[in-house]
Amino acid sequence: MKKVFLFIASAVLVASACNGPVSPQDRLTANDQKINELIAQMTLEEKVNMLHSKTNMSSAGVERLGIADMNYADGPFGIREEGQPHSFQSAGWTLDSATYFPTGSALAATWSEELAYKYGTGMGKEARLRGKDVILGPAVNIQRLPVGGRTYEYLSEDPILSAALALEYTKGVQDQGTAVCIKHFAVNNQETNRGSVDAQLDERTLREIYLKPFERAVIEGGAMSVMPAYNKVNGDYCSENEHLLNEILRGEWGFKGFTVSDWGGTHSTMGAMLHGLNVQMTGDNYLGQPVIDSIATGALTEDLVDEKVRQILRVRMAIEAVPADVANTVQTSQPESQKIAREVAEKSIVLLKNEGILPIKSGVKKIAVIGQNAVLKTQSGGMGAGVKALYEVTPLQARRRRRGSKLCPRVQDHRVPLGTGTRSAGSAGSPFQR
Repeated sequence: MKKVFLFIASAVLVASACNGPVSPQDRLTANDQKINELIAQMTLEEKVNMLHSKTNMSSAGVERLGIADMNYADGPFGIREEGQPHSFQSAGWTLDSATYFPTGSALAATWSEELAYKYGTGMGKEARLRGKDVILGPAVNIQRLPVGGRTYEYLSEDPILSAALALEYTKGVQDQGTAVCIKHFAVNNQETNRGSVDAQLDERTLREIYLKPFERAVIEGGAMSVMPAYNKVNGDYCSENEHLLNEILRGEWGFKGFTVSDWGGTHSTMGAMLHGLNVQMTGDNYLGQPVIDSIATGALTEDLVDEKVRQILRVRMAIEAVPADVANTVQTSQPESQKIAREVAEKSIVLLKNEGILPIKSGVKKIAVIGQNAVLKTQSGGMGAGVKALYEVTPLQARRRRRGSKLCPRVQDHRVPLGTGTRSAGSAGSPFQR
């Protein structure tokens, strides 16, 4: 056995020496021969069935060939609770409470690549416990507008910092056997008309600012899937943007995985098929029967369908499917992940200047706690980003727990009435965006 192992290792080294080092993306092509054999056994209908949603959070495999469905998990800072098969309504499970990790902006405030990697490992492990193959994250767009519906998920306003953290998050997740779906590609930065706005920018600005986090995650991190954004970039929807998806992502960056539209973010059959989209989420009105009809008329070719299926199967074969009788048998939130979440939260706290006021001294008699942020619970996030956490402690609750201590002998509660405005910043966006 020892001699066989050494022979195989030597063969790998010789191959590497001849062909150059294998990139993180090139690793996805390791099973291409087997994939081609599978595709040859599939009917056109089976192949097209893989190009759109099966349920609200899955796309189909081919059961008769042993190809498992692809199961997706929201979101970038915690594995979202299980929903009904064809809606986002809660399934009412008891084991799907996940760790509520600090949001992307908090992770960025740590300035720690090491913590970004740990963060990813925690997310990846909890996704596996839930039987999920792909995490719809990290969300790495540049924080340009404070009122953007997903700004709190994104990492920072700095492309270099965001790129460094996106890379390590990606590595952390995928080292646990879960794929990332890095999003929202690209220039998804504003709330107003987010689903239709046309972001106009020159090439240098696009590459130096908005694409940097995606670039490192794909090229160095080997991100296995990418989610095109809702918006247009320079005239074309991101889900059918030739420059973004084919020229840059696949052509320049060597991306070998698959792209999946944001929920409701597919806009046409021909545009999506010809310009870089693999999977429509959700529905099949574009990448279902219309694809078959277009092949019959000669507008599309079956070879194009084969290539899209090949890219999906590369990820499917790289990510081991979790058997149904193994998934969801223990609580999603685990102590190890909870520890990572707390470490990130602690390191994210930034104190610009402290001249002895903190920690609060024993002589302080009253503390004013002001504003909604003292009492609001944020785990539900916005649409597509919420977590059903085991617990959440608000700042006011934390201070009350210290009421009898020497550090804080008395807490004076001056809460601002909540009224009806209790939605989080993220919930202002589209009810479909992941």
